[in-house]
Amino acid sequence: MSQTRKKTGARDISDLKDRLGIKKRGDQAENPPGGGMVPPPGMVPPPGAAPPASAVPPPGTAPPPAGVVPPPGVSKPAVGAVPPPPGAKPPLPSASDDPFANMNALASMGAAHQASQGPEIVIVNDGKPVESVETRSRVIAMAKIAGIVLVPLVLGLIIGQISQSAKIVNKTIDDAGTLHDDVKAIRMAITDNVLNELLRANQRGPGGNQFLANDKELTEKLGKDGILPDIKPEVFYQSNMYELETTLVENILEFYSGFLALKKAVKVHAKAASNDQGVLSKAASKRDRAKPDDGQNRYLRDAPYRFAVVLSVPTKKEKEAPFGAQIVELGPPVCEDESFAEGGKCQTVPIGHGYREATVTGEGWRKARPAGPQGGMVAAKELVPILPTGVFDELIKGSEASAAEAAYMRRVSGLLQRANGLVELGVYIEGKLNSKAKEGKSFTFFL
Repeated sequence: MSQTRKKTGARDISDLKDRLGIKKRGDQAENPPGGGMVPPPGMVPPPGAAPPASAVPPPGTAPPPAGVVPPPGVSKPAVGAVPPPPGAKPPLPSASDDPFANMNALASMGAAHQASQGPEIVIVNDGKPVESVETRSRVIAMAKIAGIVLVPLVLGLIIGQISQSAKIVNKTIDDAGTLHDDVKAIRMAITDNVLNELLRANQRGPGGNQFLANDKELTEKLGKDGILPDIKPEVFYQSNMYELETTLVENILEFYSGFLALKKAVKVHAKAASNDQGVLSKAASKRDRAKPDDGQNRYLRDAPYRFAVVLSVPTKKEKEAPFGAQIVELGPPVCEDESFAEGGKCQTVPIGHGYREATVTGEGWRKARPAGPQGGMVAAKELVPILPTGVFDELIKGSEASAAEAAYMRRVSGLLQRANGLVELGVYIEGKLNSKAKEGKSFTFFL
């Protein structure tokens, strides 16, 4: 760093003149013209004063006009000198004649030379090594290059991720519409080919609300091929179903799994019912034979069985008679004249019914009155009707037929319950998927 030192005191140029090689003129310095006083350059001598010797023009030259003084720094032309041509640089003032003008001229020349060389480079010592400055410059340059390369890359990645997310959303909306159509098609097949057939079969049974034990029509309808469609893999397994809300996804999985289970159960029932057709037919025949014969006794047409119970209570005279109840077969009605009615009907109100202890043809009918509650007691030798029970029904049909019928009833009841539940669930899922399919799609940046 450069430092400037200031000097105080009177200016002494004698030392400067010695360094510049300027020597005093003995005659002029000791005895200057005009009373020993030499005016400084550019100053006009006072009136009456003799001009200095340097101001006297040499022979052959014209003196300058009165009152015109040469400007400072302009040296006097030498005797016989030729004036410089136009455009030539003025001569450098002589340091012996005018040291200040000489210094000003040198300074002007230095400034002009510096301007021609370009801007000045100032070196400042900031205390840091040159190597660190160069390293920082390289780091900055590399950072700029990295920024030029990485900024578009990062921007592309961000746009790509946004576009990918938008594509997933849009595909989920499209798949919701496809799932809606598939669920609706499956639900309609279940309703038309399974649920409605089961409801119609239930109306054909006793009381209009019970299945028949051997409904051949229902077995035939459920045994047809293609009544329930197959699941489309591209719809269920390859869809964006899992991008939907969690509850809806669970409902969809429940619906499809329940549909597969129902489809399998329908096939199992149809095959089992067909295989048990012979056993079930025999059971139905036995049940029909257990009903009262309308042609033999019209008064028992509403009774579930053509059997009754007779209480055996031995008297003192019948010590050897057994005590208990006997299941007997009911026969023709007994009319008022104590005779058996022909054609199953009396001319008047019957007073009882005929019965026998065995169903062997040819055994004679005995007469007995129907029992009735009399003070909470039932008299012996009176006929007590049998109410329907599962145990008695199995006794009539036999164990094999009873087991086949029980399995049949369990299967059709299970099919009805399962089909009805799937239809209700399908309606709910269709509404949710339809709302999702109508949502607006996202912008994907044309990717």
